Amino acid sequence: MKNSRTAKSTLVAVAICLLVIVGTITIAFAITFLLGLQTAHVNKALEVKAYVDGVYWEPGVSVPWGTLNPGEVYVKNLTVYNGSNDFINVSVIVSGLPDTWTETWTANETKNLPRGESVYGNFSLTVPAGTPAGDYSWDTMLDVT
Repeated sequence: MKNSRTAKSTLVAVAICLLVIVGTITIAFAITFLLGLQTAHVNKALEVKAYVDGVYWEPGVSVPWGTLNPGEVYVKNLTVYNGSNDFINVSVIVSGLPDTWTETWTANETKNLPRGESVYGNFSLTVPAGTPAGDYSWDTMLDVT
């Protein structure tokens, strides 16, 4: 009887150990799976083209404003085409523009532009009267999300 009890106790202990091991492995796989989902990120494949006065605006290339005169407003047409498979939001971001100058796009902050559609707007640069002669530079970027 004593051997039978010892055998039963051993079997119960082995069964409990196996259950603990299987449970631990299951929890470890579940945590690994969940953490793996949270760390993945895929960017949209954006196929967007911009045109200034009908000429393709190459990424990283300045807008060709040409020679500017104080006290004048210069206007170009800026068109953005959405060739991606998703809706997009489009904004023009300007940095480093001289304090009293303005550069604006009438279609700025366009939301949910559908695939295959374009947004058009006047893209204007205002050079205030009294601006001293010289070379000026600033960054104009098309932000698409």
